[in-house]
Amino acid sequence: MAENSKIEWTDASWNPIVAVDRKTGKVGWHCEKVSEGCRNCYAAAINHRNLPGRGTGLPYTRSSRDKVRIEIHEKTLLAPLKWRKPRMVFVCSMSDLFAEFVSDEQIQAVFGLMSSCGQHTFQVLTKRPERMAEWFESNTLSECQAEFVVRTEGREWRTQCRGLDRLRDTSAINGSGGNSWPLPNVWLGCSVEGQEQADKRIPHLLRCPAAVRFLSCEPLLGPIDLFANDEHHEPEEGYPEGGFLHTSDCPGFCDYACGGQEYEGKSIDWVIVGGESGHNARPMHPDWARSIRDQCQTAEVPFFFKQWGEWLPVPLDEEHWPESHNRYTFAEDGTQLERVGKKAAGRLLDGREWSEFPQAVAAR
Repeated sequence: MAENSKIEWTDASWNPIVAVDRKTGKVGWHCEKVSEGCRNCYAAAINHRNLPGRGTGLPYTRSSRDKVRIEIHEKTLLAPLKWRKPRMVFVCSMSDLFAEFVSDEQIQAVFGLMSSCGQHTFQVLTKRPERMAEWFESNTLSECQAEFVVRTEGREWRTQCRGLDRLRDTSAINGSGGNSWPLPNVWLGCSVEGQEQADKRIPHLLRCPAAVRFLSCEPLLGPIDLFANDEHHEPEEGYPEGGFLHTSDCPGFCDYACGGQEYEGKSIDWVIVGGESGHNARPMHPDWARSIRDQCQTAEVPFFFKQWGEWLPVPLDEEHWPESHNRYTFAEDGTQLERVGKKAAGRLLDGREWSEFPQAVAAR
């Protein structure tokens, strides 16, 4: 848990779900890579370094799952209750709250705490929106016990988290419980690094009840057409006509009124784009980022450009740009990028920062 975060779109990271090495007792995190966006995972690298109190030393692979216990760290879980200053909080930045190895009861405990901290805005980001949708659509919230087991530091006890009774109210879950559901201070998002992930994951995200739904296109590894329809590519079965965006005369991502009753009134409210950082970072074509920005402007959806990552586009006027062997050239159009490092690359897109947030936050 970090009360302060260097991630540009949040204020703090919060990791109440931990992994304990069954053999050594070391406390860290666990996750399992599910797509190309996970290849150079920063959390996996931190966990694998085996620094004191900063990881189990195990890789983020399926084979590690049986070597750890997934637990709730009670002190971390309750920490937001003590934060007096309102802040945006990135939930489970070192793992994935909706991964298969996290139990329904543990997820409920996290939501129970978030429901008790209305002064904060919690940002839940997953690569597994299908599990998230299934969790919301199941009877989990009405059937789980408010009491849950906490195991940490070699001890075991039972505790309760304020706010769980409200979440166990099925009328609230079904949308008839007034303003109690969805929780107004919880944003739900999914990571989409390319068109394939967008097509598969966004429909699941839209099934989830949320005050704000958002996309994190980081690392952006290819173009994403959020207006995608039959004119652009053959959609998967069940993919709504009109794509994830309507035209400018119908603003907003994926209202889905044209795509079927099940999506009516559901929307994507915010989009984050960023290039990859780290030792093995892959370059991001500038046109991929520009395209998503332009789509967001057309749809009147807030756009946040987080970073270029390690690679920065080479200016057209190359006489003032030092020659280097550390360049990458996109074969399709000859666009070149120079590896200059995350700090030097910065976060300017076409000469300006894009730091737009959903209106609820911008007005705060």
